[in-house]
Amino acid sequence: MPDTLTQALSLLEKSPDMNAQVAKQMLVETNLIELPCKVGDTVYAIADGKILKCTVTEICINRDGISYVQLFSENDRLANFKYDYFCETVFLTEPAAREALEGVK
Repeated sequence: MPDTLTQALSLLEKSPDMNAQVAKQMLVETNLIELPCKVGDTVYAIADGKILKCTVTEICINRDGISYVQLFSENDRLANFKYDYFCETVFLTEPAAREALEGVK
């Protein structure tokens, strides 16, 4: 197993078929966080029984290691969601959000 992220990236360039295996191992061994999205992505949040189409505006990790994703919705609402809320109240696709919302009703 590579000792540094640079070594891991070099290994991936030489052997792309090992990408998933090496990436998972690097996450475990280096305490890297695999984020579900990136700044600028569109996500769908459930709030007040509605689905809000949102843009990810910021991803933060506080000193306690807790990750937050800041979202800005179409109706000018700004909200912070814990990383743990993905796939509970924040979704990467509208159909997934719709399915979760219908499961709540």
